[in-house]
Amino acid sequence: MTIFPDDGSNPQVFIYADHPVNVQAETFGHELAHVAVGEEHDHDDVWEAAFDALFNEYNRICDEMFPQKGGDI
Repeated sequence: MTIFPDDGSNPQVFIYADHPVNVQAETFGHELAHVAVGEEHDHDDVWEAAFDALFNEYNRICDEMFPQKGGDI
C-alpha cells in the first residue's frame, strides 16, 4: 500500500513482511510505480508504463547479476 500524506510529505510505502520475498519484490515495484507517477494516476496507462519500466529494469539487472546457465537449473 502507498499513502500520500495530506501534508505534502513524502509518500509512505508499506509491504507485508509475511509475504514471500518474490511477492514482496513485485509488490514493491507496483507501489514504486504509484510513487513515480503520483496519486492522480491510479492503475491507468501512465501508471502501467511506469510499472512496466520498473519491471523491465529489475529483470535486466537480475539477468546481468544472475545469468542463466543454460539447462543447469
